[in-house]
Amino acid sequence: MCDYFLAFSAIGLGGLCSHQFINSVKNNGKVKIYLIISSLISGLGCLIFHTIAGVAFYDAYAPKGINIFWYALTYNSIYVIPDTIVAAICIYVLTGRAKNILLK
Repeated sequence: MCDYFLAFSAIGLGGLCSHQFINSVKNNGKVKIYLIISSLISGLGCLIFHTIAGVAFYDAYAPKGINIFWYALTYNSIYVIPDTIVAAICIYVLTGRAKNILLK
């Protein structure tokens, strides 16, 4: 449950900045700042829940002598961080090209 439901639900936490993001798009404001903040909130939430699940359920897969927390954090960071960066780039490109859709 923690590895899928909570981790991918945490991506929705990026919506906490949606009001400020839409206002900055309307006013040609600091879109990049809100984009970075919302992406970091989403990525960090996802990484936290994936790491908790890794510590709780995948202890047997960690190599002997390696701290399970660091193993789970490293393992999950390998795909969560690039995922977050790609998602932020996609949102940035879409925001620049589809402002009229966001402003409806």
